[in-house]
Amino acid sequence: MTILNYTTLKDRVLKWTHRKDLLTEFDTFLQLCETEIYSNPDESLKLLSLDQIATTSMQVESRFLALPSGMNYQRKLTITVNNYDYKLTYVSPGNLQPQEDFSGVPTKFTISDNQIEFDKLPDEEYVITINYQSSIEGLSSDNEINEILTRYPNVYFYGCLAQAFTYTQQTDQEQKYSQYFINAIRDANRREREIKYPVGVNIKPARIV
Repeated sequence: MTILNYTTLKDRVLKWTHRKDLLTEFDTFLQLCETEIYSNPDESLKLLSLDQIATTSMQVESRFLALPSGMNYQRKLTITVNNYDYKLTYVSPGNLQPQEDFSGVPTKFTISDNQIEFDKLPDEEYVITINYQSSIEGLSSDNEINEILTRYPNVYFYGCLAQAFTYTQQTDQEQKYSQYFINAIRDANRREREIKYPVGVNIKPARIV
């Protein structure tokens, strides 16, 4: 059976687990899989189509900016000063060291509490450009298809199986399919890079083994 949509993905995953009693748990496996697609500790999926650019202006009385709607993670922030763009340096929230009593051109930023925090108050309304990746709408019975499933069905397939075997406490199977899942993401990211930076490579469609 070819994986074409939410329904065929569910059928294929349940068939490979040999556990029809997992039907009511499938949506949980799917939700956890989609979380891991973007936030696993090894490598997250990076589709070119999800690259977005947003511009906004700082306010002189605030070191904070709201995150763009639908932002999954940021790639780069730049600030425009005298018609030149400068890359801002990301630091962890604990290392920002904000300068509350000093205004000027911000040079560092962090992300905390779902907002962008800069190291100092701006002395004018600088334009900030945010390069980021958005997330894609997840699969469900009401949304049967998305770009990830269409182009890289093995990412969903292996990810859901890994979650199913975690649930059934089949450690060997969970470890095997978790590695298949990460390898599928790495392969997808490689293909995305080849599309962005073509070097005459013959790109073959992803397959399930």
